[in-house]
Order: sequence, then C-alpha cells, then structure tokens
Amino acid sequence: NSLGVYSLPAWHSNNVSELETKCKELLKDYPALIIKPLAGSGGAGVQMIDNNTDIKSIIHKSILEFREKFNKQRNPFPYTICEKISPEPANWNGELHNYDLRIYLTRKNNKVIPLGGMARIAMKPITDNNKKGIVVSLSGYKGLDAERGIGFSRDLLKMLHLNEIDLKYILAASVVIINILAKA
Repeated sequence: NSLGVYSLPAWHSNNVSELETKCKELLKDYPALIIKPLAGSGGAGVQMIDNNTDIKSIIHKSILEFREKFNKQRNPFPYTICEKISPEPANWNGELHNYDLRIYLTRKNNKVIPLGGMARIAMKPITDNNKKGIVVSLSGYKGLDAERGIGFSRDLLKMLHLNEIDLKYILAASVVIINILAKA
C-alpha cells in the first residue's frame, strides 16, 4: 500500500497435532517458519522450523521452554505460525544482526499519536543460526540487556539502513494499524 506495509501471512494452531500438520503443510510453500506460543514473553517458546529440522522435537522444545518460564497450567495455545523473513540486517558492533522496531504511541482524545520508538537488536549475529540470532528480547535471557535497545536517532537510521522518509512511513503505518485494531 502507500505506506509500504507488507502483510506477513500468519496462521494459528490450537494443539500439538494441528501445529505439526500445519508446519509440514506450510514448509511446502515457505523455506522457513517461526512458531510462537500465545502470551509468551522474552522469546519463550519462539522457534524456527525449516525442512532440515525435526518438527516434532522443535515443537516439544518450544512448549517445554514456554512451560519452564511460566508454569504447567498456562496454555501456550493457540500458537502463531508465520513465514520467517530475511530482513535487511542492522550493522551492530561490526556484525550483522536481526532487529525489530518498537513504536510507542499514545492516545489523546480520539487521536492516536506516535511518540517515538526504538530498535531491539538480536543478541547474536545472523550467522549464528539459533534462537539468540532471531529473538530480539532485551530481557529474555539473563537480566536486562539495555545496550541492545537503541532509541530513534540519525545514527540508528544509518545502522538500520533506513532514512527519515522510511521512519515517517513506519510511524504512519503504526498509527493506521493501531486504529484498525482498535476498531476490530
């Protein structure tokens, strides 16, 4: 669309059997997938699945990790499954890392207003094909890792290979998405 937003396809599975079947089916069309349990945090249970992995063991590992962080009574389902993308990496400390952007919004009267944001840089470089190279949580491992959370600035844009126009589109798109979700 005019804001440059790409809709990432996502699917949900309500149990282990459905999750395994759906992953097998999707791997026919996508080279890699990310699975994420409901209401996880800090990357608990987030795993990558591709045609070179044992799907059953990855799902088991995901659920075990989720339950270790939370408890056995908390339900990780429905799981979200989405295509693993290969985004443009950030050049952080001389290495290429995955990242995501957090946009901070507020509401004043009936308007949603962008306040700013930050990038969260993955702990390990992209060459480390493991969870710490994918998950960008700042608190998911051993305490808060605040230096990997970087506020919006010209230096950050340069690190992320973005420019001011990109940032304007990102902020505008976030307001549109939040407005859509608020009306749902």
